[in-house]
Parts: sequence; C-alpha cells; structure tokens
Amino acid sequence: MWGAHFRSFGVNVRVVEGHTSHDRDAALTSASTYDILRVRTKKEAKAFYGHMWRDGHVTNTERNWKRRRGIAEYEIVGEETINRSMGYDMGPALSTGRRLLARVSKSCKKPNS
Repeated sequence: MWGAHFRSFGVNVRVVEGHTSHDRDAALTSASTYDILRVRTKKEAKAFYGHMWRDGHVTNTERNWKRRRGIAEYEIVGEETINRSMGYDMGPALSTGRRLLARVSKSCKKPNS
C-alpha cells in the first residue's frame, strides 16, 4: 500500500529483511552509492549536544562510511579523516548552538558542486 504510494512520487522503495534498524540501515547502505552528510567533530558535537554529548558515540553516517569501505564498526577512524574522504573542506572550528548548523552548511563544500 505505502510502497505504491511512494513509488508514484518517484521514490526508490526497497523492502529489506531484518528486524532491527541496524539491519535496515546496513541493507539500505549497500543498496545506495553515496552519503550526503558529514560527521561532526568532537568539538562541534560537544557544542551542539552540551551535557548530552558522550565520547565514543558512532553516528549512522560514520557507520555507513565504514560499511562501504569494509571497516569494522569498532575500529576508530577520526572525523576529519571521514569528512575529507567525503570531499568536505575542514576549516576552522565552528561556533556553538544554532549558529553551528548555519556555519556547517556554509563552510562544508563538496567538490564539483
């Protein structure tokens, strides 16, 4: 029912096996060829999340990046390494709060765009 509805809008709908969001994300990552986001640096994440920030949290973007390269999820790869490999310019540290989001979108430039 919903699949046909979304397909009518040109959405590429995929039915995946698995019972968890981790299974779903792994299947959808293997079915796609790109990531559109960047990984926040620790400094940016601390500024954005405040007291809710916790060291060692792995974002879904980072998981997808590692899956595509055959890197185990538990292996540590720096945010700057991931972002540079995705074509983002790693400029000076960004500010806090809402301004952080505005500056991220302005300061991160993908090549050929």
